Amino acid sequence: MDIYTPKVIETEEEYDRALAIAERLTFCKNRTPEDQALHKLIVTLIEAYEALNYPIDESVPVPPGLSAYQHCKSDRATLSYN
Repeated sequence: MDIYTPKVIETEEEYDRALAIAERLTFCKNRTPEDQALHKLIVTLIEAYEALNYPIDESVPVPPGLSAYQHCKSDRATLSYN
C-alpha cells in the first residue's frame, strides 16, 4: 500500500486519494490494528470533507446505498425516491 500520512482533506484530489485508500482498507483481509486505526481516521476525514463540500438538504431523503457525494452530484429531478 502507498504510504499515506493522514491530514485534513482540502482538495478533490486529496479526497479521491483518501477514498481509494479507505476502499482498499475496507476490503483488506487480516487488517492489523494500525490498519484499522488508519481506516477509521481516513473515514472520519472523508466524512468531514463531505459535510463541508457536499451538504445534504435534510428535506430530501437520500436513497439507501447512495453516498452524500453521489446524492449532491446527481440531478435530483431524475431521482426516484419510491
